[in-house]
Amino acid sequence: MKRNHDHFMGWSHNASPIETVRRRTIMETTTRVNALIKGDVDCTDSYLPPDQVDRVLAEDRDRTKNQTMRVMVLRMNNKKPPFDYRNFRLAMSHAFNYKGFIDGVLKGYAVRNAGPIPVNLWGAPSNLAPYDFNLDTAKDYLARPRPKARRSSARSRSDSAASGADDAGRSDPATEPAQDRRQSQDRRQSLAATGVVDGEGRHHARHVGALGVGLFHRSGKLDRADV
Repeated sequence: MKRNHDHFMGWSHNASPIETVRRRTIMETTTRVNALIKGDVDCTDSYLPPDQVDRVLAEDRDRTKNQTMRVMVLRMNNKKPPFDYRNFRLAMSHAFNYKGFIDGVLKGYAVRNAGPIPVNLWGAPSNLAPYDFNLDTAKDYLARPRPKARRSSARSRSDSAASGADDAGRSDPATEPAQDRRQSQDRRQSLAATGVVDGEGRHHARHVGALGVGLFHRSGKLDRADV
């Protein structure tokens, strides 16, 4: 890729612009880092495993280090047991040792992310409290009995329909009382507007579990050497 000398913004802001950029595809991470250290390439991708970051930082070379927007999450399918139970998802969210993962596995090259939006991305809520690692809280959620399915005057609902009150948009309109049916329709319309479900209340595959409280674990976001 060559520099466009006639770019509409001009180049007065850059006294020494780069004339040519060549992109090499190196599939293996260690080989990529070796090429970087030897000077065969000037930069590499923004994600490197901790051991490779240590290798780069140990070299006496000029480098630039930036925070990426990569977020690590543990996804839960709330259409399948036991993840279809909200308290179980909450238990899993409190049972994960976030600090131990960041400090031990990622060697501190990460920051805690309270939600699915990277903290350095515009619009990320600054007051969102992350789940804390607390095994007692996790055990408390696991000990709570699962609610039984509610029954309508016409006929009993299935467990999956009753769990719609937990996960939203999963109840059967044919078996709902009028008031519940109107509420379910409102829920489905709201979810359809956001793209989480379609007009019939079915979850899109890419959004499975999007309503689960524990879907987006408050896991670390990588802070990698971007050299």
